[in-house]
Amino acid sequence: MKGYEYEDAVNTSFAFGGFDNATDFNPAEYITRAQFAKLLMDALNIYSNYYNPRTVQKKSIYKDVPVNHKYYGYIYAVTKAGLYEREKC
Repeated sequence: MKGYEYEDAVNTSFAFGGFDNATDFNPAEYITRAQFAKLLMDALNIYSNYYNPRTVQKKSIYKDVPVNHKYYGYIYAVTKAGLYEREKC
């Protein structure tokens, strides 16, 4: 990341836990919805307010994100918090 144009922003993202490890970030690629959801929930520290795996529905709220997806809880939490409006499926 040294010398990368957005080095400070990326370092902040890692500090907030927005990426699990360095291989989750590639400056030549767009950030995914899942990565952004994780970054946002971790930065705002509100993930557990909107997602509890014991009480959440077991049916995915998105056709392209199964409940066993690595970041399903984060995508679910962002939606329930009203930070992302899902399209009509």
